[in-house]
Amino acid sequence: MKKLYVEIADSAVKVALTEGDTLRELIVSHGSWVDKIIMGKIKTILPNEMAFIDIGHNKNALMNTKPGHGLKAGDSILVQVQKDPAGKKGAYVSQAIKLKGSLAILYEHAKEAGISRKITDQTEAKRLKNIALQNLPPGYGILIRTGAQHKTEAEISAEIQTLHQLHQQIKASKATAPTTIHPAEEEKIPTDFLTDDISEIHVSGNTEGIPFHNGAQVFRHEKGLFKKLNSQISAALDKTNPLPCGGNVTFEETEACVVIDVNTASNISAKYREAVLQTNLEAAAHITRQITLRNLSGIIIIDFIDMPADSDKAMLMETLTAECKKERIPPEVIGMIPQGMVQLIRRKTRPSLSQAMLADCQHCGGTGKRQRL
Repeated sequence: MKKLYVEIADSAVKVALTEGDTLRELIVSHGSWVDKIIMGKIKTILPNEMAFIDIGHNKNALMNTKPGHGLKAGDSILVQVQKDPAGKKGAYVSQAIKLKGSLAILYEHAKEAGISRKITDQTEAKRLKNIALQNLPPGYGILIRTGAQHKTEAEISAEIQTLHQLHQQIKASKATAPTTIHPAEEEKIPTDFLTDDISEIHVSGNTEGIPFHNGAQVFRHEKGLFKKLNSQISAALDKTNPLPCGGNVTFEETEACVVIDVNTASNISAKYREAVLQTNLEAAAHITRQITLRNLSGIIIIDFIDMPADSDKAMLMETLTAECKKERIPPEVIGMIPQGMVQLIRRKTRPSLSQAMLADCQHCGGTGKRQRL
């Protein structure tokens, strides 16, 4: 049973997704810019076709332009935020606007119909694709979402039409740059979370006007909504997590990549090979869940414990790949690299959980170390 927890306060918005008693995803937003559609102003276009756009943030956004774009500094331009500002970097934006509904995502500058990979029934997938193609507005692409399974053509068509009309209204905007055009400030719950398998939504704070999922029961709370999740949230912020077998996993986030180290620790067995394989397999399952929960992205390097046997390595890679496929935003397993490490890649949307919830220590600057006396 999946449940959604939403807490909105002046300082932050928390959205948590649980499955059973397990915390699966957590977004802590201090005003995320992702998916916002903004009338921006071009500040500079570099010789390599990269443009800096004023979107109303204290850091200019970055955008890739195409050869022959015809844009120049000072032009107003409608863009959508794809990645939040993080650290010294501004947001990343694109001119290709996409609008998300609960059943479909409508893309600008595309002419194709795709189906969510989570829809595995080929007969249903074919039916949905035919509906998408028959209702696709000219010049648009579409992705049919998992929530569209077993919905009628009338329901899907109505949402596509609504998204198309909204896009036309946005394109017609004459707002002065920089101005946010869409979404409205109160639309703070990622639509990706509002799926048909959510049975309950628990809310606290100023949640009026938020479009909750129709099929779920909504429970309102005064305070303490996240209290029972605090231990799991704390574990997702810890550098090192224990494994049931006695081993542990250590997470290190750097500017260039994320490095994850697996250790046997107290998993001491008379049969060393069995202890190593058990630790690595438990770590593979734990790491994939933590990548999602911690919202780790970019290049991810996992330093598993070395296993000389090829059969053990194959079992580990099969387990890791299967676990990754279970996630909403699945990491892509690139494969083993020299020294037995495994490389993954996961696309970035928002800052990681640690970036959203932790601040650098004023004494050590975030290194966790101090100068020796």
